Parts: sequence; C-alpha cells; structure tokens
Amino acid sequence: MRMSLLILYLFLGSVSLFVVSCSNKEDNCSINPNTGGEVLPDECFDCEWYAPESATLSNMGYSTVEQARNCFACHRETLKEHQGDTLMLTGWLCWGSTTWVPDYMNGSANNFVYCTDREDHLDESIHTFTVTLNPDLKAKFQENYEQLLQEKWFIIGILKAHDLHTGGCCSVVPVLDALEFMTVNI
Repeated sequence: MRMSLLILYLFLGSVSLFVVSCSNKEDNCSINPNTGGEVLPDECFDCEWYAPESATLSNMGYSTVEQARNCFACHRETLKEHQGDTLMLTGWLCWGSTTWVPDYMNGSANNFVYCTDREDHLDESIHTFTVTLNPDLKAKFQENYEQLLQEKWFIIGILKAHDLHTGGCCSVVPVLDALEFMTVNI
C-alpha cells in the first residue's frame, strides 16, 4: 500500500511539474506589443498555401483577373512555384471604389496599375490584380491615358511574388511585371 501511495505521489508531482513548465512556455502565436514589426510564424495561421485544383488559368490565351487571383492570391506556395512564369492577363483598368482611388485616376501615373474583371471599372482593391509598368510602358500609358482608361487591356508579363512582410495567409501578393500591354485599338 505504501509503495502504491508513493508511486501515486510521484506521478502527481510529475504531472504538476509538467503543467507548470508548460504554462511558462511562451506562446508563439501572440504578438508582444513591445516589439515592432513582429511577424507570427506560419503555424499560427490556417492558410491554404496551395491553390485548389479548381483554380485554373486559361490555356487558350489570356486569363481573367478572377482566374489569376484564384490561382495566386493568398496561395503563397503556388505563387512561389510559378514566380517567373509568363502570364497573359486581360481586364479593365480599375477606377477604384467609394473608399479607394488609385493614384493614376488623379492624373499622377506611377509604376502600378490595377486590373479588374468588371467592365464598369469599379472594384475594391481586394478584387484587382496589380500590374507594374516599366518606364517605356508607363510612357505609353501616359500618352494614351484617356483611351486606356476606357478599354479592355491585354497584358503579357512575368509573374512576381511581392512579400509584404506582415505574416499571414495573404502576406505574399501576386504582381505582374508587364512586358507589353495592348487594347483592341492600340
């Protein structure tokens, strides 16, 4: 009886030490407010790192913004696997929304434009695809500004992954570095 009681006390003591040591362990999934720019590890997020099989690009030519976003937006590993691939994208130049207006709509064209599938050109930034313009394409955009605001774009470019360094499922975003763009009339 004494031996079993001793074993029981040792067992309970071991369990207590285990519980205390676990409770002192640092939680990797909570941000310490005293450190700036801290990013939580991947294990803290329930992300779909790879695009589902239903997400496909057009194999006949230009993919829509929705098709490209379904494949690459918030699917970091799929995006990384295809970084550097040539992508053909079609869409309308996004004019913004009630809460967001791109710089180029105010006449200050920069290196970024945003494409949407919506023919009315209005869209929240979360449904767009970012396209970067090199200096030659930026000049082409500025020269044909009024016309390009109205027409559907056809863009050939190189797919890139831009890391926002924020952590989380959507911290690496797809960007298309345009090699060429055209419209029906240009």
